[in-house]
Amino acid sequence: MANYYDDIVKEIKTAADAGSYAEALALIKRELDMPYVPRDTEAALKKIRQDIRYAQSDAQPVREKTTADLLDDLKKDDRAQLSAAGALAGRSLRECIAPVQDYLQNNPCPEAAAVLVDALAQQGVSDEFVWNKNGIEYTFWPDCVTPVADSAGFQEALQDLEDWLAGDNPTVYAMCRQMLIHDAYLFLPLSYDQGEGQEFAYQTVKQVADMMGDRGILDHVDQIRKRRKAQN
Repeated sequence: MANYYDDIVKEIKTAADAGSYAEALALIKRELDMPYVPRDTEAALKKIRQDIRYAQSDAQPVREKTTADLLDDLKKDDRAQLSAAGALAGRSLRECIAPVQDYLQNNPCPEAAAVLVDALAQQGVSDEFVWNKNGIEYTFWPDCVTPVADSAGFQEALQDLEDWLAGDNPTVYAMCRQMLIHDAYLFLPLSYDQGEGQEFAYQTVKQVADMMGDRGILDHVDQIRKRRKAQN
């Protein structure tokens, strides 16, 4: 499991060192929002976040983007949208309800839209939104949506992945964890309930095993599940 956290800290530090502060801050927020973060990883992430803030304050010629700037970035390519969504998630979205409503209705980058939907849910915004996701419209009220990190099924799935893979195959665990987080965000505005997490985790492992062409990964998990079922 340590490998995953080492890798994510390295990825965030690389983004920060390259000046991609919004991307780095978005990743930091995502990790710190998770139900469990090792203390040393939490400390490392907070230090990077602090370093970014120092760098931003020292960079006098570089003007911090306003909310209006970030909303304009939502009209650009997927990378710009994701960066803008990550930055907007740390601001009060109640100040820009209409533009965000318009953005979500116009076939946005799914990953960027998911970040905003999760942030709206965390902030308890009560306005009605419509998310046009791949041609399907989802009408929702953010204060009725469960943020990803608070989803009981998602927490259950994370724990299952750790139990199945973290000790024996940390590299595959890291891939599965990243995919699980990605898919949980894209499942918004829906969420996984308690009891649905194990199947969510299993399907994630299956996706990774299929991608890698390694049936042994799934066989390993199947053996663990059968052994634990027999013990119960």
